[in-house]
Amino acid sequence: MLRGTESDKWKSLSSFEVEWLASKCWNNGAKLMINFNQLVTGKLWLNVSLKLSDLVNEELHKQFELMYPQLIESVKEDLEVGVGAGAGDGSGVEFEGSFEGGESNDDGTSGCDIELSR
Repeated sequence: MLRGTESDKWKSLSSFEVEWLASKCWNNGAKLMINFNQLVTGKLWLNVSLKLSDLVNEELHKQFELMYPQLIESVKEDLEVGVGAGAGDGSGVEFEGSFEGGESNDDGTSGCDIELSR
Protein backbone atom coordinates (compact mmCIF):
# COMPACT_ATOMS: atom_id res chain seq x y z
CA MET A 1 0.00 0.00 0.00
CA LEU A 2 1.00 3.60 -0.36
CA ARG A 3 3.23 4.84 2.41
CA GLY A 4 1.86 7.73 4.44
CA THR A 5 -1.13 8.54 2.24
CA GLU A 6 -4.49 9.55 3.65
CA SER A 7 -6.39 9.76 0.38
CA ASP A 8 -9.07 7.06 0.00
CA LYS A 9 -8.79 7.04 -3.79
CA TRP A 10 -5.11 6.00 -3.56
CA LYS A 11 -5.50 3.43 -0.77
CA SER A 12 -6.95 0.78 -3.09
CA LEU A 13 -3.82 0.74 -5.27
CA SER A 14 -1.03 -1.65 -4.37
CA SER A 15 2.56 -0.45 -4.17
CA PHE A 16 3.36 -2.67 -7.14
CA GLU A 17 0.73 -0.92 -9.28
CA VAL A 18 2.01 2.52 -8.36
CA GLU A 19 5.63 1.46 -9.01
CA TRP A 20 4.56 0.12 -12.41
CA LEU A 21 2.77 3.37 -13.20
CA ALA A 22 5.77 5.42 -12.07
CA SER A 23 8.04 3.35 -14.32
CA LYS A 24 5.67 3.71 -17.29
CA CYS A 25 5.57 7.48 -16.75
CA TRP A 26 9.37 7.61 -16.59
CA ASN A 27 9.79 5.58 -19.77
CA ASN A 28 7.18 7.65 -21.59
CA GLY A 29 8.89 10.90 -20.58
CA ALA A 30 12.35 9.64 -21.54
CA LYS A 31 11.05 8.41 -24.90
CA LEU A 32 9.39 11.74 -25.66
CA MET A 33 12.57 13.63 -24.82
CA ILE A 34 15.05 11.34 -26.56
CA ASN A 35 13.13 10.20 -29.63
CA PHE A 36 10.84 13.14 -30.31
CA ASN A 37 12.52 16.17 -28.65
CA GLN A 38 9.31 16.90 -26.76
CA LEU A 39 11.25 18.28 -23.83
CA VAL A 40 8.53 20.04 -21.87
CA THR A 41 6.04 17.19 -22.18
CA GLY A 42 8.73 14.63 -21.42
CA LYS A 43 9.77 16.52 -18.33
CA LEU A 44 6.16 16.58 -17.11
CA TRP A 45 6.03 12.78 -17.37
CA LEU A 46 9.33 12.50 -15.46
CA ASN A 47 7.95 14.74 -12.71
CA VAL A 48 4.81 12.57 -12.41
CA SER A 49 7.10 9.56 -12.11
CA LEU A 50 9.09 11.22 -9.33
CA LYS A 51 5.95 12.07 -7.39
CA LEU A 52 4.48 8.58 -7.74
CA SER A 53 7.70 6.81 -6.82
CA ASP A 54 8.06 9.00 -3.75
CA LEU A 55 4.74 7.64 -2.49
CA VAL A 56 5.68 3.97 -2.57
CA ASN A 57 9.33 3.13 -3.06
CA GLU A 58 12.20 5.17 -1.68
CA GLU A 59 14.84 3.25 -3.68
CA LEU A 60 12.98 3.68 -6.97
CA HIS A 61 12.55 7.37 -6.19
CA LYS A 62 16.29 7.75 -5.49
CA GLN A 63 17.09 5.97 -8.74
CA PHE A 64 14.84 8.34 -10.70
CA GLU A 65 16.40 11.33 -8.92
CA LEU A 66 19.88 10.12 -9.91
CA MET A 67 18.90 9.50 -13.54
CA TYR A 68 16.94 12.75 -13.95
CA PRO A 69 19.88 15.17 -14.34
CA GLN A 70 21.80 12.61 -16.42
CA LEU A 71 18.89 12.29 -18.84
CA ILE A 72 18.43 16.06 -19.07
CA GLU A 73 22.15 16.57 -19.71
CA SER A 74 22.19 13.86 -22.35
CA VAL A 75 19.25 15.41 -24.18
CA LYS A 76 20.86 18.87 -23.98
CA GLU A 77 24.13 17.52 -25.40
CA ASP A 78 22.34 15.72 -28.24
CA LEU A 79 20.46 18.87 -29.17
CA GLU A 80 23.59 21.01 -29.05
CA VAL A 81 25.40 18.72 -31.50
CA GLY A 82 22.34 18.13 -33.67
CA VAL A 83 21.61 14.53 -32.74
CA GLY A 84 18.10 13.15 -32.26
CA ALA A 85 14.68 13.56 -33.76
CA GLY A 86 14.04 16.96 -35.23
CA ALA A 87 17.62 18.21 -34.82
CA GLY A 88 18.66 19.94 -38.01
CA ASP A 89 16.06 18.20 -40.15
CA GLY A 90 13.95 21.25 -40.89
CA SER A 91 11.24 20.25 -38.44
CA GLY A 92 11.55 23.51 -36.55
CA VAL A 93 12.44 21.82 -33.26
CA GLU A 94 14.93 23.95 -31.38
CA PHE A 95 16.44 23.79 -27.92
CA GLU A 96 15.62 26.80 -25.80
CA GLY A 97 16.04 27.52 -22.13
CA SER A 98 17.52 25.65 -19.25
CA PHE A 99 16.52 22.21 -18.10
CA GLU A 100 17.91 22.46 -14.60
CA GLY A 101 15.58 21.76 -11.69
CA GLY A 102 13.13 24.46 -10.74
CA GLU A 103 12.77 26.26 -14.05
CA SER A 104 9.44 27.55 -15.17
CA ASN A 105 7.58 27.49 -18.46
CA ASP A 106 7.19 30.54 -20.69
CA ASP A 107 3.95 31.38 -18.87
CA GLY A 108 5.72 31.39 -15.48
CA THR A 109 4.27 28.09 -14.25
CA SER A 110 6.43 25.33 -12.84
CA GLY A 111 5.37 22.88 -15.52
CA CYS A 112 4.15 20.30 -13.04
CA ASP A 113 1.08 21.09 -10.97
CA ILE A 114 0.40 17.55 -9.84
CA GLU A 115 -0.48 17.12 -6.22
CA LEU A 116 -0.71 13.68 -4.65
CA SER A 117 -1.62 13.06 -1.03
CA ARG A 118 1.04 11.63 1.21
